[in-house]
Amino acid sequence: MGALPPRANPADQTRLYSGKGWDTIKFTEKQLKADPNLVTYRVGERR
Repeated sequence: MGALPPRANPADQTRLYSGKGWDTIKFTEKQLKADPNLVTYRVGERR
């Protein structure tokens, strides 16, 4: 898998998102979970 090209302007992504022009997910959940380098993080409040 190659590196993503740098974005010229962060506002470009905001415009894409607001126009529902964001990229689709390229991999299935099964493919992601099969990746031996997968690292997941759980974010939430401490109680």
